[in-house]
Amino acid sequence: MIPSPIGSTCYEGDNRGFDSKLDASSRAAVEMTLLITGRDMQIEQSKKTIGPSKNVDCKTGENLESPKSASESSITIGEVKTQTFFRTVFIRVAAGNPFFSIAPDIDFSVSISYDNLHRSVSVKGSAGYFPSFEAYYRLNGGPVKTIVAWPPYGDTSAWSLIDLATGVNTRSFQEAITL
Repeated sequence: MIPSPIGSTCYEGDNRGFDSKLDASSRAAVEMTLLITGRDMQIEQSKKTIGPSKNVDCKTGENLESPKSASESSITIGEVKTQTFFRTVFIRVAAGNPFFSIAPDIDFSVSISYDNLHRSVSVKGSAGYFPSFEAYYRLNGGPVKTIVAWPPYGDTSAWSLIDLATGVNTRSFQEAITL
C-alpha cells in the first residue's frame, strides 16, 4: 500500500507480476495494432485503458471509497507523422490519482518509428522510476516479445513521482525490431 500525505488513507496496488496478457490489470495501458505496408504505417486500432485506483484505510485495508479511474484523456496517441523514409507515432501517458488531485502523475512516453528504407521499427521511450513499467510487441500473430519489464527502481515509492518535470527519476529504453 502507498500512503497518502494526509490521514490514514492509502492507495493499494495490484500486487501482480509482469503479464503480457492484454487484459492484465494496470494503472495506465495502451494497446495498438500498427499496419505496415510498403512505405506506410497506419494505426489499425488502438485502445487506451486506465485501471481503477483503490483508496483504502492504511491499517485495515478496507475501501474508504469505491475504486475509480483517472480520465482516459490522460493518454494521448498522436497521428502517424510522415518524414521521407520514416513514419512515427507518439504516445504520452500522464495519469493522476483520481482520489488525490495534487498527486504527481504516473507517466511514460513512447515513440514508434517505422524506417521503410531498412524495414525496421524502433521503439523508444521513457518511464519513471516508480511504479513498474512494461512493454511488449508481437509481429504478425507470432509470439509476444518483451521490450522492457521494469519493477520500481531500487527503493523508490510513490514519492519518487515528484520530480518537478526535471526527469531525474526517469529511465529510458530503446528496442530495434527488424521486419
